[in-house]
Amino acid sequence: MAHVHVTRGVREHLEAVELGLGPIYIGMEGICALPLVLPPMLDLGVVVPHVGGSPTPRSQVTSLRCRRYEGFMLGEGEFDKRVSEDGIEVWVTMMGPYLNMNTAFIDRMAGIVAIIDPFDASEWSSALSAEGLEPTHILYTHTHRDHAAGYPGMLSLYPDLEVWGHVDARVPDLLSHMVFSEVAFTNEWAQPAGESIEWSVGGIRLTVTHTPGHAPGHVTLHGHGVFHAGDLLFTNGMGRVDLPGSDPMDQWDSIRTGREILRSLPGSWRMIPGHRYDWIDGSTPDWVSIADALKHNYALNSPGLG
Repeated sequence: MAHVHVTRGVREHLEAVELGLGPIYIGMEGICALPLVLPPMLDLGVVVPHVGGSPTPRSQVTSLRCRRYEGFMLGEGEFDKRVSEDGIEVWVTMMGPYLNMNTAFIDRMAGIVAIIDPFDASEWSSALSAEGLEPTHILYTHTHRDHAAGYPGMLSLYPDLEVWGHVDARVPDLLSHMVFSEVAFTNEWAQPAGESIEWSVGGIRLTVTHTPGHAPGHVTLHGHGVFHAGDLLFTNGMGRVDLPGSDPMDQWDSIRTGREILRSLPGSWRMIPGHRYDWIDGSTPDWVSIADALKHNYALNSPGLG
């Protein structure tokens, strides 16, 4: 059995990582070093979840890659960058102690960068400026404070941003609850629950669907090879409905709507959740294919959906 030193006070936040030869307990030093030496297709089991409190170096474990079933984990502030068949770039990243997933759609020719739920303004600014880009649009799935955490910083850095959200996500009566943050939308979607509209700018074409339940005015967005689910769906589950403004019946209606949309999309597209949580095999991938989500996600397969 191999061990890497774990500093006092960190051990309770760590779990064993099964490598077939026995558990290895990973300390802070090992977390930073392991990604450099692990074989790229090593099958890792459960990887340490991040816990609350101040972010630790590399968010404790998020720099560890998970290669099980072709899934993997991005390190905090690491970006997966791909170009869709229509030439639109899609950047995906994980940021923050709540393991928030952010997606950006980029049309370089038109100078358009639209980011869904940016968590950390400085991280986004640094990554984009390194390639001569800057954000032009923010698209909010909902206004819970973890999803709107980057709003003040983004607006400070880029005061001319267009900020989009659903009109029902304006919740002045709920702002006294710590779960919400105030976001001043410059533009709004207003379609009824369960309905979709097409949103476009430059070469970017997204379908925006109103999916309330987890939060008022929640939306999902899909296009260019991804379905960004926000907190409607996680890889193997769905968003909670015990928060202020949540509605369990609306959530189930929205899950049904989401399932219909997913069934209409190519199975190879990625379903990107609002947060990185456990998958069916104990791994914690940043996304799964739509085909795998439809096959395994417990909410999408609930008998109650009909």
